Amino acid sequence: MENNKSSADLLQQNLVYDYTFIGLGAANSLLLIELLKHPSFSNKKIAVIDNSLKTNNDKTYCFWAEPTAPIVQDLSAIISRHYPMITINNAPAKNIGTQSYFYIKSLDLYQHTETLIQAHNIDKHGLKVNSIRQDANLSIIQTDSKPIFSKYIFDSRNPVYPPADEKEVHLEQSFFGLYVQCENPVFNVKAFDMMNFDVDQDAYTQFVYVLPFSDKEALIELTRFGQEKIEEQYARKILDEKILNDYGKYTIKGTERGSIPMTTQRIPASDNQHVLHTGARANLIKPSTGYAFKNMYEFAQITSEKILAKRLDNFNAIQLKPKKRFRFYDTLLLIILQRWPHYGKKIFSQLFSKQSVPNILQFLDNKSSYKNEISIFFSLSWKPFLKALLIYLKQRIALRYTIAAIVTVFYHLLYQFDPESAQYFTYALLVLGFILVGIPHGAVDHLLYTRNKSEKLPFFIVKYLSIVAIGFILWMLFPILSLFVFIIYAAFHFGESEKPEHTNIASYIKAFVIGFLILMTIIFSHPTESAAIISTFKGLSSITLFSEHYNKELLMASALSFLALMIALKLSGKPIFSGLLLVLLAGFGTPLLLAFTLYFVFQHSCNAWSHICKGLSIGSVALYKKGLPYLLGALLIFACMLLFDLPSQFDTTTVIATMFVFISCISLPHFVIMHLFYRDEG
Repeated sequence: MENNKSSADLLQQNLVYDYTFIGLGAANSLLLIELLKHPSFSNKKIAVIDNSLKTNNDKTYCFWAEPTAPIVQDLSAIISRHYPMITINNAPAKNIGTQSYFYIKSLDLYQHTETLIQAHNIDKHGLKVNSIRQDANLSIIQTDSKPIFSKYIFDSRNPVYPPADEKEVHLEQSFFGLYVQCENPVFNVKAFDMMNFDVDQDAYTQFVYVLPFSDKEALIELTRFGQEKIEEQYARKILDEKILNDYGKYTIKGTERGSIPMTTQRIPASDNQHVLHTGARANLIKPSTGYAFKNMYEFAQITSEKILAKRLDNFNAIQLKPKKRFRFYDTLLLIILQRWPHYGKKIFSQLFSKQSVPNILQFLDNKSSYKNEISIFFSLSWKPFLKALLIYLKQRIALRYTIAAIVTVFYHLLYQFDPESAQYFTYALLVLGFILVGIPHGAVDHLLYTRNKSEKLPFFIVKYLSIVAIGFILWMLFPILSLFVFIIYAAFHFGESEKPEHTNIASYIKAFVIGFLILMTIIFSHPTESAAIISTFKGLSSITLFSEHYNKELLMASALSFLALMIALKLSGKPIFSGLLLVLLAGFGTPLLLAFTLYFVFQHSCNAWSHICKGLSIGSVALYKKGLPYLLGALLIFACMLLFDLPSQFDTTTVIATMFVFISCISLPHFVIMHLFYRDEG
């Protein structure tokens, strides 16, 4: 069988295609058209695999462009109509500026491509592709009847999106349209109606789209942005009412239906280095609008250039790279359309009523300037975008860093006007952070420890408190040893919360190194304050003299620790510009208490909290309620420690030192339980 032949045998017998196009929709058609313009490509052995007949006008391809743009010049033979004007919500038609809106029938594109296929003797297989696998320098396309061998493949099969997680948004732009002929001349043939929201929204964002072909004929579609696709019967009813009301009696000449993904999800490049994704599979659909034709054309240009220049080392990685800020804008809009679809009508209506059409089209093309984008956002309602921004930040674990940044800036501003108030602000932030997440992430240790054990809760509590008590006694008797031991297990615990992995001894060492560097960065960057706290412990009073004498060296050690931490994070696969490093940077130039709060609350505790929520499959509010009694118990323990060591005169440094001992004592059993939790989860 051919399947068993070697790559060399297949090449020798000319059974291998140079390029194979899987699917012949818009993306691959545009790519094939572009490549065949060049004589060097027409000499290649090419195949097309598509099991659809392509005999119906099943889609409408539209785009806006300058009349002199290459896309218009290249496709002029199949452009049916162009519209220099646009209408929105029954408003008077507006000029698009120097651009026009161009319309191509899908059937015309298919037939144009078919003519080129025949003219260049390209093999066409009406087969269904089941899989693609790589074998040496060839790829084997397994169809429903036979294998096809190719050096390079353009794969435009519809992508299969995995279920969207909480960070991703996946909607459908579904539509159903009628090709109609009205009894009276009712259409302006120079203008298309892009969005008419004068229909029932029905808990979605819905609008009517009108593309006139003559003063009596048009395509009239009902479009929905939503998680549920539009149903034909439902759409027919709304369209019938709309057409009769706006245009009068009509006859149906045909229908069009479809659905386009509007998603923040990205399809990764093929694992096969000889397979290039195209079309929707190449993420060429603009998430917020569903427009893709111009992106497909530009993608065809880029791909053609690389092929003709024989730059095929990273063939599977060829892609369009839109500016990241436009992906961010798209995501915000999709969050709004998903969660509060009633805002859709207002947002799009405001956009077109307050901005010039050329500016809007540039923005939708991802080619606008910062100035235009600012103008556009200031013309829209801020409330839904602010809500979407908060959700965006929360989903990407950035909200806490945003709050940390705001807190840091506020502290510095407050310090300039009133240093004493800035100090009280630090105390308030510390207390609030400890109550909200700092202590609570340890107050649920009982849930972690007893979830897979038969041990009774009262016995667990007794053991837990006993370890805390032993830790406190050791601090009173052997403070130097206790400090040393605390630094050891705290370093491991802090590092473990950054990247919980348990594969071998090396991973444990890596966790300890990362945590140790975090501690040294914070402590050495505040040598005087750190020494003042440590000196309150028995036998360590001379540490203040040491810090005064080596102040500059300790600051240098902090900088080196931070640099080493960057390297360690890089080696462990974490990004250099991570939230951890930003939080530590924010701590430089602030008091030790604030620097520690920024790290312990916004980084360590939030990390651990999210790990626990995920591991126990429980929400934050429910988890907090379960830990509330133990939070109150922990605060009582702190109060007891404070009373035990209460100075004759209130001393902030002594209170902070007691808090330090308190954290050390309750961290000892917590460190062990979290380590076991991470090990089990890893």
